[in-house]
Amino acid sequence: MKFHCHIINGKIEFTGKRTWVDSRIKLLPDGEYSLEINKYRKPRTSPMNRYFHGVLVPSFKDALNEAGWDEVRTDAQAKEIIKAMFLKASIAHPETGELIEYVKDTRDLTIEEMQRLWEDVWKWTAENLNYIILEPGQ
Repeated sequence: MKFHCHIINGKIEFTGKRTWVDSRIKLLPDGEYSLEINKYRKPRTSPMNRYFHGVLVPSFKDALNEAGWDEVRTDAQAKEIIKAMFLKASIAHPETGELIEYVKDTRDLTIEEMQRLWEDVWKWTAENLNYIILEPGQ
């Protein structure tokens, strides 16, 4: 079961009615359970996803094609290139400092991270390919 809540002044407030949460917990058989509390990450909105997949990625592909990168034939390829260019990350081993590099997935980005990705793609495309990608609402 997953519940969303707010912590306000050190007290838990459930989204929705507390009785709903209690009724779900009462359905559980007796036993030991663990509760995990994580900071809630607000997911991206549907309009953001539509812009990313319907405008930004295809426009990036078109910009690459116009600049001579003809082997980028699909939006899926263009998306992978965006991720490889702009979503590189690394984690360090706590004792040795050794780094493991990886590429983030767009589905894991917060609203703010997705907006930052858009800005990076817009800037790079304008500066390096002389191509302007329309922003949302344009």
